Amino acid sequence: MSAQVMFMEAGEGSVQLDRVAMKELRDTVGQAVFDELIEDAIFEVTERIARIEQLITSGDLIAMAPIAHDLVAVAGQVGMSGVSEIAASLERCCLDEATVSAQAIAHRLARVGEASLIAAAEMSVDLATTANGRHAI
Repeated sequence: MSAQVMFMEAGEGSVQLDRVAMKELRDTVGQAVFDELIEDAIFEVTERIARIEQLITSGDLIAMAPIAHDLVAVAGQVGMSGVSEIAASLERCCLDEATVSAQAIAHRLARVGEASLIAAAEMSVDLATTANGRHAI
């Protein structure tokens, strides 16, 4: 089965959302629970990106690695594949103690992360109003 990933340009980065994964999650848990999961994910992703931004300023790669690792999972669970991939790259850089690369990736994560959060919220609304190509009541 191939994944349907949406690519959208967002300023300096591209947003990747796995629409199929999001739809399957919504179909599995129902719209109300899906909306809660997206809301929780938006909060969790926002919180982790803000913490990463703080840590990149201090250069604390050791503390940043587990936060990036958690971000991989949180973003991946709700179809924010681009954020998940960038966070995985950041985690690798932190573990390898590649400070300059980690800084660059953390800044990219912040840019793409913000745009991805907006896109995920919009996708949630889109999935709520569309069912099998028809508008839901």
